[in-house]
Amino acid sequence: MLAPLGGFAAAALAGTAHAAIYAVVLASGSAAVLLPALQEAGADGPDALAVMAQVTVADVVTILSVPIVLAPGRTVHALLGSALVVLAVLLLLGFARLLAGQSWVHRVRDLSKQRHWALDLRLSLLVLFFLAWIADKSGTSVLIAGFGAGLMVAAIGGPKRLSTQVRGVADGFFIPLYFVVLGAQLDLRGLFQHPSMLLLIAVLALLNVLIHLLAAGLARRPLSAGMAASAQLGVPAAVSSLGLAEGVLSATVATAIVAAALVSLVICTIGVESLIHREKEDQRSVEPATPAHS
Repeated sequence: MLAPLGGFAAAALAGTAHAAIYAVVLASGSAAVLLPALQEAGADGPDALAVMAQVTVADVVTILSVPIVLAPGRTVHALLGSALVVLAVLLLLGFARLLAGQSWVHRVRDLSKQRHWALDLRLSLLVLFFLAWIADKSGTSVLIAGFGAGLMVAAIGGPKRLSTQVRGVADGFFIPLYFVVLGAQLDLRGLFQHPSMLLLIAVLALLNVLIHLLAAGLARRPLSAGMAASAQLGVPAAVSSLGLAEGVLSATVATAIVAAALVSLVICTIGVESLIHREKEDQRSVEPATPAHS
């Protein structure tokens, strides 16, 4: 409820259209940013777990909403495409479950480990590309394909080396390539030529923080949890790149959306640090006092 109101407010204050797109951006989170930040900081308290769950749910909902808000006239088409991707994920997952108990599968995987074939990684990439092809042909977001492939890997429970390999391929190639291509399409100069775009950045960044702080308050969580949950990156970047490809967003509006998302990373960092400090204070308060030596 808060995000749609924020979307209309952003469109009104900045004097632009795309209220539904702004609403999806404001509702989004970034588990890919928040989870490593919490793990590196060693946050594992109830507030950190609650924030992680909240952001994960926000990721799922907003990813599904991206193709709808970018092409509202093709909502039914996008929903059918999403359903087709989900069906493909379920079928592939069922097939993988059937093969998992076969002895020859274990032998092949052992050989892959001994001879460094990286079969798990190869198969995961093939599944990802297949789902992405289905998403592209059916007119839905490729984000849904990527999310579905990740869920399959998590559900099957691949070896720990697979997670390391996937992160290496993603962080070392796909993610940098994606942001380089997106960055080449953005228009930084246009931000300063159109003051309304600078206002849009400020409004999106401010509303993002306010919405997540209000959500934390309603859930009776500390304000630091709301600040940590405000991290945005994947969905704003996807909205910008897909919006540019579809001709829905101008280069300056897309640049403003990405710039506001970058501001959210700073807020998230402050929130995580504050959350860690709060957890340490709570731990000290429950530790029994050390008896004095006689």
